[in-house]
Amino acid sequence: MKTFRHPIKDAIVSSVATALVIGSSAAMAAGTLNVTNWAEYIAEDTISNFEKEYDVKVIYDVYDSAEAIDAKLLAGSSGYDVVSHSSSDVGRLIPAGILQKIDKSRIPNLKHMRLGILDLSIF
Repeated sequence: MKTFRHPIKDAIVSSVATALVIGSSAAMAAGTLNVTNWAEYIAEDTISNFEKEYDVKVIYDVYDSAEAIDAKLLAGSSGYDVVSHSSSDVGRLIPAGILQKIDKSRIPNLKHMRLGILDLSIF
């Protein structure tokens, strides 16, 4: 039986699930958001627009493979607040204990997500 994977669901789930790497509160208190993402995943003006809108400095780091970001994360104290990771690979980070459980009460717009896209039971 062939399993159909929904790429949008995969992207949302992986981004949300890995967005809460331990260490985020200290960086945000300093007015800086440390983000890592796949190379060439956002528009050139995304960071500057985000910084203007939310009055925060973004330190943006890119990586080119799941193994590269896993090595940084598993080494500990990566300093990242937000990590965009492959949904197919994020599962191996859970047993390592480096992810925080999502506090859904801090994401009021989560109620606007279509349940068919985001299965909230995994959080």
